[in-house]
Amino acid sequence: MSMIPTLTNVEQESIAEIVHLISLYPLLYDEPEEEVERILKSFGLEHLAHKKYLTYLMYCLDAYTPDDRDYEKLRDTLYSNSIDNAKLIKGKIQEALRIGAHCPAIKTIYDIGAGHEGYADILQEVYPNAKIILIDKAKIKSTKYKTKKMTAEKFLDNLKPSSSTLLFFSEFFHCKGRAKKLLVHNNAARCCILVNELLNNPFIKFRLQQTDGDLIQVSDVVSLLKLNGNGSDTCIRHSRYETMFPYYMVSYYPIKFVKPKKTPPNRSGKL
Repeated sequence: MSMIPTLTNVEQESIAEIVHLISLYPLLYDEPEEEVERILKSFGLEHLAHKKYLTYLMYCLDAYTPDDRDYEKLRDTLYSNSIDNAKLIKGKIQEALRIGAHCPAIKTIYDIGAGHEGYADILQEVYPNAKIILIDKAKIKSTKYKTKKMTAEKFLDNLKPSSSTLLFFSEFFHCKGRAKKLLVHNNAARCCILVNELLNNPFIKFRLQQTDGDLIQVSDVVSLLKLNGNGSDTCIRHSRYETMFPYYMVSYYPIKFVKPKKTPPNRSGKL
C-alpha cells in the first residue's frame, strides 16, 4: 500500500487525477466498494470516499476488465459533476456561444451521446424556448426530454440541418477517435456546434488509453471545424474551465452567421 499514502502529499493534482492514480493500484482491482472505501479512509483520503468520487473510482477499477465495466457508474459521475457545477458550465456555454450574437435563434438542441440529462438541464436554462432531444446508442433515463436510441452516425445521416439547430457533443470524441469525422459531416456543418471535451492531461490520457480511447486536442477540433467554415476563424470560439475534470469548449456556427466587414464608402469618385 506504499503508493496510496504518497497521494496525501500531492496538492497540485485535481481530485480526478488522484482517483486515476489510485485506480492504477493493482491490489484494489478485485476489492468490493466497501473495502476500497475503508482503505481510502485508513490513509486519510476521506474526501475521496465521497459517493461521487468513490463511484468513479470503482468504474475506473472495473474498466481494466471490460466485461465488468459498469457504464451506469460513469453516467452517475458525469451527471453529478454537471449538476454540481451547473452555474460555471452555464457561463462557459454562454461565453463559447456568444449568446445574443452568433447563435441567437436556436430552436432545437440535440445532445449527442448524452448518457444523462445534466447538460440538457443547463442548455435549457441558456435556451429556455428550445426543444431538447437526447441522442445515445444506449437507452437514456429521462423524464423531461425526448430521447432517441441510435448511433450518432445514423442520427446525422437522417438529420435535416438548420442554422437554428445546435448539436452538442460532450465528452464524446475521446471515446472513439474515428468519431472526429462527425464534426465535418455535411449535415453537421450546416448547424451550430458546441463541443465539450476533456483537456489534455497525462493522468486522464493514460487512463483512456487502457480502454482504447484517447484525448482529442483543442487544435484538432478547431482544424476540423475550420473545414466547415472555409477556414474562417470568425466562426469558431473556445474556452477552458475545470470541475472534477479539466475541460474545454469549442463552438462553431455556420458561415452564414458571419457578418461581412463593412466596406467604407468610396468618396474619391474613382472606381
